[in-house]
Amino acid sequence: MPASHLQTLRAMAYNNAWANHRLLSACAALTQEEFEAPRVGFFPSIQATLNHILVIDLFYVDALEGGTLGPDAWANQQVLLGLAGHKNIAVKVSGGPSLSTLPYPFRDVAKPIREIYDAYGPQRMFWGTDITRMPCSWRECVTHFTEHQPWLPTADRKFIMGQAIVDWLGWKRACTQAGS
Repeated sequence: MPASHLQTLRAMAYNNAWANHRLLSACAALTQEEFEAPRVGFFPSIQATLNHILVIDLFYVDALEGGTLGPDAWANQQVLLGLAGHKNIAVKVSGGPSLSTLPYPFRDVAKPIREIYDAYGPQRMFWGTDITRMPCSWRECVTHFTEHQPWLPTADRKFIMGQAIVDWLGWKRACTQAGS
């Protein structure tokens, strides 16, 4: 890697550490109620925003360290499953295709996704994707869940594909389609 690239990456890492320090210092001054309070913005609370930042940081660290695919990508799955007993924790199931070593329909990620479903249930499991890092089209990201998880009951698909997150956040649907 050219020295100029390395210098840029170091500057970005330093800036990220500085920004995280300022953010976490500010959050440390909040009460638990303020930390969890509903907020206007993309994420419904400061807590949810920090969760997003942490997850994305973990993805970047993984990518910088060479990326993890296949079974190794799920090495910490038991920690995640152990949190299912806390009813205030839900899981966004996204990125599965990017962790697969197989082509579409990514059959090697079905087992860990099923384990998450079994632990959390459809009301605390939210489908999502970061299309920018997927090895497939948007349609394949969707149909990976809607058509290629034969163990997933049809009735539960609507929850995982959107209704569960709407319910979790207490959102009201602006309009409904007939039959939905």
